[in-house]
Amino acid sequence: MGPLPPTVGGITTFITSILDSDLNKKYRFITFGTERPTVGIVRDVSDYTVVFQIGLFCLIKSIVWTISHLLTFPFVLFKNRPDIVHVCTASYWSFWENAVYVLISEMFSKKTFFHIHGGGFDEFYKNSNRFVKFLIRKILDLSDKVIVLSSAWKRFFTNFTPENKIAVLENFVNFSQYSRFKKEGGLSKDTITVLFVGGVGAKEKGLYDIFKTIPIVINRCENILFLFVACSSIEKFNTIREKEEIASHTKFLGYLHGDEKIRVFSESDIFILPSYSEGLPITMLEAMVTGLPVIATPVGAIAEIIEDGVNGFLVKAGDYQALAEKIVILAQERKLRLKMGQNNIEKIKKEYDKNVVIAKLDNEYDKLLEPKNNPIVVVGR
Repeated sequence: MGPLPPTVGGITTFITSILDSDLNKKYRFITFGTERPTVGIVRDVSDYTVVFQIGLFCLIKSIVWTISHLLTFPFVLFKNRPDIVHVCTASYWSFWENAVYVLISEMFSKKTFFHIHGGGFDEFYKNSNRFVKFLIRKILDLSDKVIVLSSAWKRFFTNFTPENKIAVLENFVNFSQYSRFKKEGGLSKDTITVLFVGGVGAKEKGLYDIFKTIPIVINRCENILFLFVACSSIEKFNTIREKEEIASHTKFLGYLHGDEKIRVFSESDIFILPSYSEGLPITMLEAMVTGLPVIATPVGAIAEIIEDGVNGFLVKAGDYQALAEKIVILAQERKLRLKMGQNNIEKIKKEYDKNVVIAKLDNEYDKLLEPKNNPIVVVGR
């Protein structure tokens, strides 16, 4: 169960990577597509108010599709008799939708992984009333294993979930897939390329802060280009570009996949992600494996990965002036860029390569299963 390609996003990337891994030799994975017809819809929020952003027609379609998935799911469990149901979720509406899958799985006496992706779960929980917090805890208690993206998230969840029920499973990238591309650095020899990748949630991802940053940076570094990949609502951003007179220093690309996306990473010089909320962003790992220094905010698991001054810089969310200052430093100091980039490559190879994390997932599956020749796992969201 889960959003499968052509749906985009971190959860889809995770599921696709699992299905393409060597775990297929040990487990039989069954997919259950839960994607809804809302791909590409602009969202500047990730909480409950998103229902007011997508339009009535899309909301109705989304509800109908969700209900159809939930009604179909019991038949999938009965027909395939999986040993594990691997449920990936985020916060707010996503959590409650996927909580129903956990409840259904429990009714069928299935072992469940509740895999918390994305950022903002702390705000989701803290801003809920006492009754809603109680329900959240109950859903987590029903799960056989709660999977989180980092040690920091594990510390948060231990406030209301038994520690022995929580496991850390980081997001990952396939090092060998990215190492095929030689690090070029810059779309041209005379231009420093600053890359931002983010699909939805412009405000949450800090996109508006970047637009405040650009005029400051180009006043000090004229030979610089800000490249935006997978951004929605280009019309709105074009208005901002013209108003701020920064159009000549910005370029927008759509959603990229496969080698085309990797090539853009390899042709860039600096990666920025000034988010207000994150889990463990796969886009940042993709930047690291291609040898880019990272400028990001210390939210979610980012502070566990980016060591300020070693493999990138950390700036406070919303501090666009500090963001500008760090961009200028990296733009002007080539040796520092290369050193930080190499540090990131080594970190990915050691801790966030696909083979490293897949082995952890295999171990977690083993802990829940009795010895079986061909265990069946339903993965998804």
